[in-house]
Amino acid sequence: NWCWNKLVVRSSALSEDGEISSEAWKYATILDISVDDIKNATLQVIEKYKKVTQASVVSWLSIIIQQFIWGEISWVTFTRTPERDRNMLIEYAYTRWDILVWGEIVPQIARAYRFWKNRLPLENGEEYIDIWWKIEELFDSPMDIEWCISKWELFILQARPITTISRNEFESYLLMD
Repeated sequence: NWCWNKLVVRSSALSEDGEISSEAWKYATILDISVDDIKNATLQVIEKYKKVTQASVVSWLSIIIQQFIWGEISWVTFTRTPERDRNMLIEYAYTRWDILVWGEIVPQIARAYRFWKNRLPLENGEEYIDIWWKIEELFDSPMDIEWCISKWELFILQARPITTISRNEFESYLLMD
C-alpha cells in the first residue's frame, strides 16, 4: 500500500501552524504524485502560498516532500480535547485523511482517558493510544497528531502542539491525571 514511488508535496509555512493558531490546509498539499511531478507540485504549493498571503515573493515557506501512504483508516488524535478537556479525542474514518479534512465524510469519535484501560474499536487500538500518549510526553505538550493505518501499521504523518490549550491548562491536566 505504500512505497517511495508515490509522494506528497506540502507546505510548511511559519504562519500555517504557529504556537497560538492553526491554519491547517490554508496552503497547498498535493497528494499521490510521482517523482516526475515534484517540480510541478512544488510550483503549485508556491503559487497557493503567494495567493493566500498576497505576496509577490515567497518568504517563510518550506516545502515538505513525504512518502505517500494510502491509509485504510486515518485522521487525527488530540491528546487533549482542544475545547479544553483533559481527555484524548480520536476522530477517524475508513478513508484517506485528506477526504476527512475536506469534510466529505463525518468521522467516528472515540475518547481515551489517561491511566484507564481504554478501548478503541480498532485492531491494536490500545497500542495506538499508548503511542499517542508517548508523543505527548515526548513533546511535553498537548498534541494534534495526524495519522493513518495501512495494513494495520500506524503511521504518524504530522504532530504539532494544540494551539488552544495554554501551558497552565496543560500543567493542570497533568496534575489531575
